[in-house]
Amino acid sequence: MTLKELIRKAVDELVKKGKEEFTTEEIYQEAMKIDPSRKRESILAALSALVVGRKHHFYTREDQFLEKVRRGVYRLYDEDRNRRKREEASKLLDGVIIMLEGEGFSDEEIAEMLEERVKRLRGEIPELLILSRLHRD
Repeated sequence: MTLKELIRKAVDELVKKGKEEFTTEEIYQEAMKIDPSRKRESILAALSALVVGRKHHFYTREDQFLEKVRRGVYRLYDEDRNRRKREEASKLLDGVIIMLEGEGFSDEEIAEMLEERVKRLRGEIPELLILSRLHRD
């Protein structure tokens, strides 16, 4: 049994028990019941790689079936839930853009604000630079 199959089976067991979200420890404990010969580090490394959207040299998007809820907590990935979240976020962004337009910001200014926010979220702009810009304005 591959690590992917082992983790999938462990998650399926947790779902059968009525759990919708599961910690890494719960998944590991379930996996150990199925195959106690596996090393903890191997299971946890494979678990991390099976999260949808993670780039991995071995597992592809088709292999990934987990969604990270928060640190150390996962659930099965649900395409419909993800689509609804994206639609809600899109509506929220549309509302923010309409509000900024109403405040007199140009399309270029709005685009710059959104681009800078994305860079901050990605960690591309150091916090000190952000603080210096805030004090300058």
